[in-house]
Amino acid sequence: WKFEEKSREVSYAALSLTEEKELPETISSLLPGKTNVGARETNLIPEEPTEKEIRTAEGAWLFRGYQNVSVQPGNSPIIFISEWEYVPDGSVSAVISGDVSLSGRTIREGEFGFLLVKDDEILQTVSNRLDGSFSFAPLRFSAEELTKMEKNGLEYHIMQINGGETKDGTTLDDTDQIVKAYLGERKRGFTVQISGSPSFKNTYSAETVANVTAKVEFSGLELIEGILQAARMRTFSFELYEKDGGSWSHISTAECDEHGTIILQIPFNHQDTGLHCYQIAQTKQNGRNILMDGRRLCFNLNVIDVGDGTLNIEPVYVGESVAAIKYVSVNIPELVFSNRVESEELTVKIQGDVSTENGWQLFADGMPIKADKTLLSQIMRETEGNIIIRGLPSYDSNGEKITWSFQLAKTRGKQFVLADGRVKNSNYAENGDVITTFKSKTVQTGIGFSALLILNGTDSVSDIRIELLKNGTASGHALAIEKETETTYRLRADNLGNGQYTAVANPVPGYYIRYIGSNGEERDNADDGGRIIITKQPETGDKWSVLTCIITGVTAGVILAVCGRKMKRC
Repeated sequence: WKFEEKSREVSYAALSLTEEKELPETISSLLPGKTNVGARETNLIPEEPTEKEIRTAEGAWLFRGYQNVSVQPGNSPIIFISEWEYVPDGSVSAVISGDVSLSGRTIREGEFGFLLVKDDEILQTVSNRLDGSFSFAPLRFSAEELTKMEKNGLEYHIMQINGGETKDGTTLDDTDQIVKAYLGERKRGFTVQISGSPSFKNTYSAETVANVTAKVEFSGLELIEGILQAARMRTFSFELYEKDGGSWSHISTAECDEHGTIILQIPFNHQDTGLHCYQIAQTKQNGRNILMDGRRLCFNLNVIDVGDGTLNIEPVYVGESVAAIKYVSVNIPELVFSNRVESEELTVKIQGDVSTENGWQLFADGMPIKADKTLLSQIMRETEGNIIIRGLPSYDSNGEKITWSFQLAKTRGKQFVLADGRVKNSNYAENGDVITTFKSKTVQTGIGFSALLILNGTDSVSDIRIELLKNGTASGHALAIEKETETTYRLRADNLGNGQYTAVANPVPGYYIRYIGSNGEERDNADDGGRIIITKQPETGDKWSVLTCIITGVTAGVILAVCGRKMKRC
């Protein structure tokens, strides 16, 4: 006997998954032809059509696979039914969404823009919602795109407009974020799924420095123009404190300029919005005759973030707020320290034939001080022969006691005669003097020379050599030195021959020399009736010859010519 296995026919058919849409006849031609297999054959895999997309004018028929392909043994024919779905172009869609965050301030609706790009082509632009989210309009896919999507997916790029730039305090995230579109699970109808959710992170910052202006004022300096005033302004520092909870924290230290203006620089950023409370206190550094204003001056600043990278600073008073300061330069009129200089009076009694009608010159330690003529009439009293000058500071900026005096006009070459019979060696009146008359200086035969030596910062003349020159060269005459006050000495020489006589001082290390002529003007030496002033620290506004070296064995006049130099105002 011989066993012969029966065979059965395998054929293919097509079915439309789209209701009311008939399959085109061309699909039948794409199906595999009929074949025969054994009756017991069950491991059969249907062949796929030669084309899976049939284009029409408005869309395409897409092959979606076969119905149940399970084959049971038997003699019945096998029919594999392929399923086809009609997809109009644009009928399948998907939405790409994302979000953006902003650190530093609250995000605003529509302030950030985003691009949707595919194959270097910008498809759409959108902006963010108030909560930071954004969504592009639905993407509608053609049948061709769905076919490509089934294999590898479609790639899209999402970027932020102007990414990487900083504008109005906001720095934009510049990342290029990628999402892909894939076909969803095969059910009736096509679906597209988006993988990836773009998320951008932007940052905001705002910084500024508020320049708060305060003022320190001094009274008791009515006669002094600039010199002592500027020196005293530099004797104070000002401490700034900010309220931190229940205590005050030190923030910074500032100084005032020669006009008494204090500029307090306070930095702020976008995290400092709100009210800030401050105090300023002044600290005395040196200077003995300053009566300091010990108050702590208070002020408040309200910091407002405009939101465009700038901050406005408002000085806030009790119960009210003034307009914002555009350039954050805050001038608060109440921030004024009121200091006073310890002062004394210069009182001189005038008797006899001494007249003040021709005017007078005020001196501090032998140095002439300019006086405001308008103020002079207010602070000087001349009653019953008494001249009283008020408001004279007791100490200079170095804490040294000042000796005040004045000189009557047209008394050059004269000497004051006091009530007790003493004859002063000069025409300088000091506090407490009672002047009855004045007389001409006694000069022996021949020409005489007289000048004033003023020491500031040293009480000794042992290291100072004064040489008398005749017509610019050494005269060979000695100068007598007579002490007049604690800081002044009279230089005198008598019985001199005819000639032009001047005096010069030898250099002293660390000291400065200044010469004032008898006419009150700067000179390179002291003439008859002039002054030699030696100091360690020149006053502001004066011109000084700086002694920069000492050459042993060379005369003082040569040393000054070689080593001295004129400095501009100190």
